[in-house]
Amino acid sequence: MRGYLTRISLLLTDISLSIASFFGAAWIRYNFEYDPALDYFLADVFLILLVRLVSFRVFRTYAMDLRFVSISTVVTVFNTVVSGGILMFLSGIVMRYFSIQVSLAIIVIDTLLLTMLMTSYRLILPVVISRTRGRKNDDGERIIVLGAGYLGMLTKQILEKDPNTRRKVVAFIDDNPDLANTNVDGAPVYPPTRIHSLTADKAVLAIRDISAQRQGSLFDLCLERGIPILRVPLVQNNHLSDNFTAADLQEIRIEDLLDRPAIRLPHDQVSNSYAGKRVLITGGAGSIGSEIVRQLIPFQPARLIVLDQSESALAELQLECHESLSAPFVTAVLGDVCDLPKLTDIFERYKPEVIFHAAAYKHVPMVEHFPEEGVKVNVLGTQAVAQLAGQYGAQKFVMVSTDKAVNPTNVMGATKRVAELLIQSLDGHSPTSFITTRFGNVLGSSGSVVPRFREQIRQGGPVTVTHPEITRYFMTIPEASRLVLEAGAMGEGGEIFLFDMGQPVRIVELAEKMIKLSGRRPYQEIDIVFSGLRPGEKLIEELLIQSEETVETHHPKILKARVCPTSRNVIQRQVDQLVAVLGTADQHLLVAKIKEMVPEYVSRNSVYESLDRPVKQSTQLRG
Repeated sequence: MRGYLTRISLLLTDISLSIASFFGAAWIRYNFEYDPALDYFLADVFLILLVRLVSFRVFRTYAMDLRFVSISTVVTVFNTVVSGGILMFLSGIVMRYFSIQVSLAIIVIDTLLLTMLMTSYRLILPVVISRTRGRKNDDGERIIVLGAGYLGMLTKQILEKDPNTRRKVVAFIDDNPDLANTNVDGAPVYPPTRIHSLTADKAVLAIRDISAQRQGSLFDLCLERGIPILRVPLVQNNHLSDNFTAADLQEIRIEDLLDRPAIRLPHDQVSNSYAGKRVLITGGAGSIGSEIVRQLIPFQPARLIVLDQSESALAELQLECHESLSAPFVTAVLGDVCDLPKLTDIFERYKPEVIFHAAAYKHVPMVEHFPEEGVKVNVLGTQAVAQLAGQYGAQKFVMVSTDKAVNPTNVMGATKRVAELLIQSLDGHSPTSFITTRFGNVLGSSGSVVPRFREQIRQGGPVTVTHPEITRYFMTIPEASRLVLEAGAMGEGGEIFLFDMGQPVRIVELAEKMIKLSGRRPYQEIDIVFSGLRPGEKLIEELLIQSEETVETHHPKILKARVCPTSRNVIQRQVDQLVAVLGTADQHLLVAKIKEMVPEYVSRNSVYESLDRPVKQSTQLRG
């Protein structure tokens, strides 16, 4: 409604300027003296206005956003007025052939005068508003804009002209040496090194294409100064939407603080692999599973069967798919991967062609306390889904694994390693290609440190980190999910796909950045305390087992582990023995059996460390 009234006001102003211009042109033509011919020409004002209204409609001058003034504003006004003037001039020539006298001089003068009036109005009004608004904003929020280009200038104008807030841009920050010691729209431009000397309440990133290294450097400088950071919402062609206000500024996510670029994978090959297919996603309401669902929807599979035991999360995902994402082909199924009759019914009813197996218990301390549950879900649940995939002739089975399966120090990682061995052993014994993806921690997923840190910061601290030297590899949920889809597309069977995750991140540094991002100072306003390693936790995660090597794939950021073949009979016999021990309810005996299957599994900070001592002694004797 407000935008509609603004357009009406601008149109009425242009009409008023057109009338004033026409009368002014007539008086100028007759040297500001009365002439009888004036009566004749002034009677044509309605015809002139009609022509002007047509040109205003064609060029939509009333739809201009007066918050932004540029050379395109002048060009549009010029084209509007001159086209109308040309139309009137040609009409005047034609009318002369019918002995109707029309002053061509008035038309020329009117065209020049109206161009000047409409352009001046559009140039002067924003300046007046800015000055008035600027004085009112002097005691409001002080903002520095990161980026002094076109987008930065637009951002300044939007922030300072927003009627709902009081903000003043005190400076631009830009590393372009050509802009040093200059002004942009009345605000000075400084290099990034000057951030430490500026007093500001917030910083706003207004750079569309920026490298991860440059962005990280700017963010670090702001965070060291204790300045919270926001970013502008970008749309196509580096412009902002007409309805953009200060309230639309977006918070910087923790993903933006990682010093590596997000990895985006090719679209066409993935699309061709899943279009028109029946796809089953186990654990489909979880962090990774639900994102796989969202990313598969644009590829238009014939049906997406989403299996999960969490009824609330499953119901929410189903509503999102059917209502927000317009995907009626998504079918939600409430069930457990350990329920073999339920799984059999799903395969019998839907006959999935591609299976993404994301269902798993992955909370390290919980599985350490309840190893029997980890075996049931991570091993037997995987076995049930995988065997049904082969039995019903599915084309591909893609398992979501974890870097904690590499040289595991906890039950969770060890059970995932057993699942990896099981999946590899099944490949080649049915029409199904069995594929594994292995990656590190996923930012924002359930159980990750980021939601916990965010909640602790919200409560005022302290933020708890287990160890000052603990490090982890990180990726985003969309990246992890896209890796799984890519693995399913490129995999031929038996592979373990890895992700080039860049450099590991120290968790304490992640906590410090999150505290700074909230506008507070670590160790002063919010403390960081070290609680000690949790049961089964290790300081540094790995992506490769010592016996594995990597092979490049068609994508530079995706690697394939060269793995030793595993015997199906041996693995199946060991899994059967594991099931037999599972029935004894003896946790130590169960974990000991897992250690037999995974020799590299050595417990850390766990009650099961005693089970490793004979292994260590025998190893020393052999050495």
